[in-house]
Amino acid sequence: MPDGIDDIDWAALEHAYGPADDVPGLLRAAGSADARVRDEALGELFSSLCHQGSIYSATAAAVPFVARLALDGPGDRLSLLWLLHGAADGTGREYLQVRRAVAVALPALLGLAADEDASVRRAMVWIVAAGEEASLPLLPLLRARLDTEDDAEVRADLVTALGLLEVSQDAGRARNRALLSAPEPVVRRAAVTDLLRTSPLPLPAALVESALDAYEAAPADETGHPWPEPYRPLTERLMDDPDAALRAVERGLPLAWELTETWRDRERDVLPWLASAAQDAEDLCRVARVGAALEGGEPAPWLAAHLRSDDPAVRVAATHAAVRLRVPGALGLVLRLMDDLAEEAATVRPTLFTAPGMVVPAAVEVFGAAAEPVARRVAARPRVQWLEVLAYFPALAAGCVDELVRLLPASAGVLAALGPSAGSRAVEALRARAGRAIWRRRWRWRGSRATREPRWTWCGRSRTRWRDVRRPSGWRPNWARPRRHCCPWWRNG
Repeated sequence: MPDGIDDIDWAALEHAYGPADDVPGLLRAAGSADARVRDEALGELFSSLCHQGSIYSATAAAVPFVARLALDGPGDRLSLLWLLHGAADGTGREYLQVRRAVAVALPALLGLAADEDASVRRAMVWIVAAGEEASLPLLPLLRARLDTEDDAEVRADLVTALGLLEVSQDAGRARNRALLSAPEPVVRRAAVTDLLRTSPLPLPAALVESALDAYEAAPADETGHPWPEPYRPLTERLMDDPDAALRAVERGLPLAWELTETWRDRERDVLPWLASAAQDAEDLCRVARVGAALEGGEPAPWLAAHLRSDDPAVRVAATHAAVRLRVPGALGLVLRLMDDLAEEAATVRPTLFTAPGMVVPAAVEVFGAAAEPVARRVAARPRVQWLEVLAYFPALAAGCVDELVRLLPASAGVLAALGPSAGSRAVEALRARAGRAIWRRRWRWRGSRATREPRWTWCGRSRTRWRDVRRPSGWRPNWARPRRHCCPWWRNG
């Protein structure tokens, strides 16, 4: 380990876990001849000095020693350079101090820009770019390296770094336009990404097409990119312009869901791609959620494949999407589903967080009186999961009262909506069940404040109340019952 490590008062400095008095030992271990010791020490240094992107006073003090280890140490050079990049790109109160420390250490490392390992060369480019204004003196070196570099990935990184550091925007844009015809797709993608970043909105259509061509030739996931601001990943920049984003979706970029969240007025345009990209019932439920907010009423041929799926859940979800979108013939799809997949249509529910509800009640909710054929099918073959539909069609419900009584307590809301027309048998069945514990949650005897007359009141899902049932013997309204003394805790002396 180079001299000077013991000249620093490490205990007065801090890292992620408190005083940094353990850093000298970790730095020495990182230079050990034992590979296992080196790896453990390097992991500790990462966690302590660049903890989840945060940097500390000890980070700046450790930078010169990490740089010397990367240059002359026996350990993994690439990992040490990543540690330097994390320091230069970190955030915290000491970020200026740390960045200056990296800038001071960089000249000794410039020889690594020509290292035989392309990963080392890339890491050097990242470190230079992370230095931002402190790296401006190195611009000539980056330009020269771009002319001589033969690795496509390193060249692409050089293009990005030059775009971020370039003082003259005109010079940078001219270079990038020339690189749009580069033979390497990743270089073209890097050049067009920088051009889009510096272009005003709306984005030029020709440039968007060039970007999509480059992305199609060299797709990339830039979730964990190494670049500092103002870098913008290609897909993120395209999302700033709704027309560009829609064109990207048409060309196959997976931006359909992001487009619906960012530009709500483009939901109708992107629905076909949302449906074609759906992999399961949950994805189709998200399509239904988007469709529920639209006016609807147009054909949706892009749902046809899902409506023919062998997976019952997918068929139910696709039918639900057709209902929410008010697709012509949606009620016929519901009727067919009730015939072909009665059990699945009753029990398969779209996910709670996307489009709650079952497809049959959803049809009545969306189409109202036009959904009477669906209600007739429910009245002919009542199922517990569909009974709420009959509350909106009392004439149909009156024709199957005996079946509704059999399905109590699930049918109580429908019988409440019928009122006295439900008949004496329904009244007796309701009274017989009123004393059960589970029933008390749904029915209550309440006294009228005006007349103090008792009545049955339904407290379940239906808002309809039936007040024409006779009171049981010995009944007393709430206002006439003795109250148990209860002393609140705050009154207990």
